[in-house]
Amino acid sequence: MKYFNSIRFWFSNRSAIKLAGNLQDNQSSTIKVGLYEHFKGNRYYVFGTARHSENEEVMVVYAPDKKREELWVRPLHMFEEQVETASGVAPRFVYIPPPDL
Repeated sequence: MKYFNSIRFWFSNRSAIKLAGNLQDNQSSTIKVGLYEHFKGNRYYVFGTARHSENEEVMVVYAPDKKREELWVRPLHMFEEQVETASGVAPRFVYIPPPDL
């Protein structure tokens, strides 16, 4: 768990907004660290972005909200894309802003 917490700290301090200045135009993004809802209804926590070691493709690092130790990656372009649903076209993931305190 200590290792996971250090990874989480590293990713949470590396927002994609900061990284966007180093990306090619077709890779720039404003992915925010935080909670997102998938178009199928599940919620995921985004830790930030990382680069693929072989092709330098930008990947979004995320985990199911209730199982944050279970890390997943998805290419940035797929994370941001629109998908066809039964009710029409929708974003694959939608950011959920934190509640006002």
